[in-house]
Amino acid sequence: GEDLIKTQPQVFLENVINFEKGTSDIIIFEGVRHKIILDELNNLSEKTIPIFISVDQETRYNRYINRHKKADRKISFEQFLAIDNHPVEMEIESLKSKCILIVDSVNHPINLTIEKINDLLYK
Repeated sequence: GEDLIKTQPQVFLENVINFEKGTSDIIIFEGVRHKIILDELNNLSEKTIPIFISVDQETRYNRYINRHKKADRKISFEQFLAIDNHPVEMEIESLKSKCILIVDSVNHPINLTIEKINDLLYK
């Protein structure tokens, strides 16, 4: 997918939409890590509400080691930070300025987050 994102981001996104689209008019894209994909979402959609979920590295590491996915392997915090320095992961922070809502997933009460998202969806 990485090569397709770089060379044909619109095709990549259309493939994802066609694979995931059900009968709803609302599609949620979780885990967008590339500016070019966010730009394509904005181009393809009448209404896009990008939301940035902010979390510190230590909390992310703790969530990683506690999520119990078969594909995951136990790694140290230092190894986690090294992985986090991958160019794809580094690009994520640049998306923050393009988002309408920034949520602190550690300190932000979930009920307020849901309320803000509903306000944005149904304006």
